[in-house]
Amino acid sequence: MISSTQYLEAAKVEELASQYKTRGYQVFMDQPSSGGNARYDLIVEKDGHRIAVEVKARSTLKSSAHEIRELREKAIQEGFDEFRLVIVNPPRERSIEVEGIEEILEEHIIEEHFSELADLSSGTSVDGVTDVDIESIEVAKNGLDIRGVASVDVTLEYGGGSERDGISWGTSFPFTFYVLLNNDMKIEESEINIDVSEFSE
Repeated sequence: MISSTQYLEAAKVEELASQYKTRGYQVFMDQPSSGGNARYDLIVEKDGHRIAVEVKARSTLKSSAHEIRELREKAIQEGFDEFRLVIVNPPRERSIEVEGIEEILEEHIIEEHFSELADLSSGTSVDGVTDVDIESIEVAKNGLDIRGVASVDVTLEYGGGSERDGISWGTSFPFTFYVLLNNDMKIEESEINIDVSEFSE
């Protein structure tokens, strides 16, 4: 019998497959890696650019850390251009949205040069913030107090120096965040914890 978590993940895989097909990608579902028992939820390809995609419910991230690390390492070995970890959350009766929060978090992560990301390669760049799930929001005198979870998409550059002619690889990492936004929607205070443990261990 399929669990609610498995159903949630399977539904997201179907949704992503449809989205990639609409964008002109070839889509292959539930594909094994070459060697071992690791399987990618999706492999998508367009113009020679190959992406391995894995979907996980946020509630299973810790228990799946070894599997995710194995898949990420396999994707590197097998020459994929990207390994994309997509995090899915159960639907809520009442969803909270803050317009532009993805761009606000992305800009902040870029400006702060988080060592967790910088230490992963000789030239780590932030490509965007996705899968934002706001867990709480409070209106205070000095602004909005927002807490939640999200994913950050990055490109890792290995070698090549200033010419950046080494290996370039895209992936993503989950993170938790607290931000205090002022009336101009600028960050006054923040605490962001990016989890790269299943990549770096």
